[in-house]
Amino acid sequence: MTYIAISDIRTRLGAAYTSTPDDATITFFIDQREAELDEELGTFDTLPASLKQALICTVAADVLENDLTGVVSAQSNNYKLGDLSENYSPNIELKTEQIASLRSEAEKAKMRYLELTSYQGVMP
Repeated sequence: MTYIAISDIRTRLGAAYTSTPDDATITFFIDQREAELDEELGTFDTLPASLKQALICTVAADVLENDLTGVVSAQSNNYKLGDLSENYSPNIELKTEQIASLRSEAEKAKMRYLELTSYQGVMP
């Protein structure tokens, strides 16, 4: 089941990503991250808003990493990003900051979902 669309990712990333990377690359990241989510938390008929936000942020970060490193993988490319952070190009610095921000936002959104469900689980 697809929880998010390519257009969600392109919208999140803005005008610079309206046509690149190609749809197949974004679909690859969406499929990988949705499979991880299903494995970790189970499947959903309708994805809760906080998890949808987390998924969009994670895939958007994957797309930016792919743009910087050229590696198509849903695994973090921290070693390549570390090398790039040594580069003082404003464009690279901005993208690495955006990746970190997206990852942080994704983690916070996921934690909101987990806190909400654990709280609901103890309610009588």
